[in-house]
Amino acid sequence: MKFINIAKKDFRKIIREKAFVFVIFSEFLVLSLSVMFASAITSVLTPSEMEIPRGLSVAVVGDDNFLNYLSEAGFTVQREDIFGAMVDYNNNRYAAVIVAENFSNVYLSTDPVKISIYMPEDMRAFILLSNVKKKLKELEVKIREERIKQAGEEVLQVNVHEFLQDF
Repeated sequence: MKFINIAKKDFRKIIREKAFVFVIFSEFLVLSLSVMFASAITSVLTPSEMEIPRGLSVAVVGDDNFLNYLSEAGFTVQREDIFGAMVDYNNNRYAAVIVAENFSNVYLSTDPVKISIYMPEDMRAFILLSNVKKKLKELEVKIREERIKQAGEEVLQVNVHEFLQDF
């Protein structure tokens, strides 16, 4: 009980401290502005403005098929081993390092594909990540359709109609 009373007193003193409250408020403000900026930038920019900038090179570690897929998608990619890629990444030669495992038989295998992306938190990395996500989502749809065809299952088309009513 004595511990709880001491903790309450210390907590009240911390709350009364204006610098502490200001730090918490400023952290909340920075976080909320960052989230608003990230969501607003994707809705304001057109897809052509979100294209991958020239000279933005990416190191790919792992599967050659993944390297070929990214290069066909418009990325400037270089094949590297993990140690060399991370050293060059730290020396700012690469904008990102992407490690892909189990990608070679992606249409035939049921094993998950593991992709790790190492990149800094800046605007060019945000653009790169959004483009990588877009390409991977397109690939996921293709793989799902191919696996459904291989399984011989029927794809059901579901249409949802929304009726608006005035109250």
